[in-house]
Amino acid sequence: MAGSTRRRESRAQSNGTLRTIPPPAPAQAKPPAAEPAPLPSRHPPSPTEPFHSNRLLVSQPTAQVHRAGWVLRTLLLYQAPQLIRDRKYHMRHFRRCMVGTEMVDWLLQVPATHVRLNSRAQAAGMWQVLLEEGAINHVTHEHQFKDKYLFYRFREDEEEPTKLPTSEDRLQAEEELQDVLLLLMQLTPDAVLRMILRKPPMERTLDDLDLIYEELLHIKALSHLSNSVKRELYGVMIFESHPKSGTILFNQGDEGNSWYIILRGSVNVVIYGKVRE
Repeated sequence: MAGSTRRRESRAQSNGTLRTIPPPAPAQAKPPAAEPAPLPSRHPPSPTEPFHSNRLLVSQPTAQVHRAGWVLRTLLLYQAPQLIRDRKYHMRHFRRCMVGTEMVDWLLQVPATHVRLNSRAQAAGMWQVLLEEGAINHVTHEHQFKDKYLFYRFREDEEEPTKLPTSEDRLQAEEELQDVLLLLMQLTPDAVLRMILRKPPMERTLDDLDLIYEELLHIKALSHLSNSVKRELYGVMIFESHPKSGTILFNQGDEGNSWYIILRGSVNVVIYGKVRE
């Protein structure tokens, strides 16, 4: 950066950080409503319900996760091709997509000799691994993976028409299935933790908070803090991923109401033309 720069920047060369966030402002008292509030809707959630953080962990899927997506897509097209089809919701059309609940149903019944999935939550976490790296996507790129009536699409189906796999593809996918399931099961816990940390703190469950706290116990940057302080932190931490080098995290003069823990990667700090790493 040129020596004439008159601002401070922190540029990320990282794809994983934890950030603390300030507590929400006190809620303002509201006058009593003139009429009772309506009952909650019994309809399924919208497939385009907003997601609080749509950042991918990486800009391109790793070779292993890309291959895992290919194996699952190949077998799904062979065993249940009707799950990938054009859909309509609230007058909008979505091409070549799947429903989250049906994806979980299918993954739970996939035959694998030495691999057994324990729950729907585990199966959903395995799909989240693929979504986090872009092997699958929410149709409007707004959601993490949820075991709900939400629409998702394989990366290969974003632009090209869906084609049924050849018999050679099917045999190859069946041969690789066990290794793919074991890989996804291994990656699921970290993917689920990142998914929880992307939620706003007020939406986290008690189980979510317990999982975050257990993870904080293993972060070296927090090892000098007492357990009581760590319990305070787990309610205000969020996960950010910055797959593109050079992303500016904050500028000099920004309000200092949060701090970062770098889990992987590095950050360059630029102050008045001086660079410190």
